[in-house]
Amino acid sequence: MKKVNEQKESLFIENYVNTGKAKESAMASGYNEKSASSMGYYLKQKFANEIRDKLTEKMNGITSKSINVLLELLDCDQPAVRLKSAQFVLEANGYADKHINMNINKTKTEDRTDEQLKEELKKLIEENPSLIPKGLKLIN
Repeated sequence: MKKVNEQKESLFIENYVNTGKAKESAMASGYNEKSASSMGYYLKQKFANEIRDKLTEKMNGITSKSINVLLELLDCDQPAVRLKSAQFVLEANGYADKHINMNINKTKTEDRTDEQLKEELKKLIEENPSLIPKGLKLIN
């Protein structure tokens, strides 16, 4: 019976959390290349809870950074970037039950009256009702 190498197993967990690739993680942890595929699969199953915990810890560490990046994107000078960022935030929070596809017209809003802009907004909302959170009522 082979002796368990806790150092290799621990290294496998770290490598797998960083790459998501079982075979490569097994090889990088010092396991034989010939058995790396089966060993990677075995170790991934054996340490599923530890891997999940480490991934959760890793994700918690980058959540605030991700939020800051999204906030910067929402304030970007490019309308397409702002739109895609807002679309992502809405979808991630369940306000859109399908992907939202909109084209950005490059016409200046200054050239249109308030009534024209309101009409355009009304049309967009009618075409994409999932953009409006449930319970929110629009004022005409």
